[in-house]
Amino acid sequence: MLIHPIQSTELYPIGSIVEASNPPDNKWVPCNGQVLAQADYPVLYNLMEQPHSIFQNFEVVQDTDLDEMYEVVYGNGLFVGCGDGEMFYSSDGLSWTKVVLPTYTNTFYGIAYDGTTFVSVGYDDGEYVTSTDGQNWTERLLPVTWSVTNITYSGTYFFIIGNTCLRSSNGTSWTESTDSFLYGFPGQTFDTPCGFNYVNSKWVITFYYYTGYFLVFEGSDILDPNDWVPYVMQPFINTYRFNCEKIIYTGNHYIFFNSYMDGALVGPSLHDLTHYRISVREAIDAVNDGEDYVVILTTEGDYKSVGRSEGDFYDLDTEFRLPHQVVADNSRVGYYIKLKDD
Repeated sequence: MLIHPIQSTELYPIGSIVEASNPPDNKWVPCNGQVLAQADYPVLYNLMEQPHSIFQNFEVVQDTDLDEMYEVVYGNGLFVGCGDGEMFYSSDGLSWTKVVLPTYTNTFYGIAYDGTTFVSVGYDDGEYVTSTDGQNWTERLLPVTWSVTNITYSGTYFFIIGNTCLRSSNGTSWTESTDSFLYGFPGQTFDTPCGFNYVNSKWVITFYYYTGYFLVFEGSDILDPNDWVPYVMQPFINTYRFNCEKIIYTGNHYIFFNSYMDGALVGPSLHDLTHYRISVREAIDAVNDGEDYVVILTTEGDYKSVGRSEGDFYDLDTEFRLPHQVVADNSRVGYYIKLKDD
């Protein structure tokens, strides 16, 4: 709640937020989402609500059109997302343009980019679309009609995995195969997969519900048995393993997103993951443009919003984030929070 200072700012306790043209004194700092160390400001930390994101300097875009965005990638200088019969693109992650597809009204759940072509897959009827610029889209049909919810680029091929497996080197010509781990693997029977991610030159495959493990191997071709050697069945920590469908690698950490467990699994390696509990339903997808992230968030009632963060995520065990209050461009008034009394 904002407090308009009428008397001396000394009357306000730590954690108070005021409107002012300048910080009242050196005990106050802008509400700009900056990250502070818990040990440096323990009183303020204890007064803060739990953070709504593990990312730093996070700014949420409130746009009802973005409720329908399901996944996002980065390429050709743009963030590009897919949704219900429409695609989205943005150069900065804050201002988005919606493109309604010519005839397809299907829900497009997955999107991937190979450095040349964007490919997004629809849920039913084999519908998919391609684009070289992220703005103009060509409607196409896959050689199958089963439901499609994911597409992954491995550095060599696009893969669509469902009732069978489709592979393409260019996003337009597809080869279908039933020769994949979905149909058994020597000496091992796997549960039903839910997440297919190629991150940091590794396939990381997760499975539905409480299977207790995820699968890792370093080959790029999921259909080549030679690329599966060796493979590792890595156990999840504790019970935080419910439908982790999306995984990214930040360059320093792996992040397993899961909107059902109010948080994320984060760690510097796939063998060292920590669960961070968040106070809202957390990110379902994120992508980095080399500096900042665009993140799709989901909240109660499946309402989704899109946000952008500056830089990497922060350590919830030792740090906390100040509120971020947006100030109009032409406003001379800013928002400031009180850090300390002395």
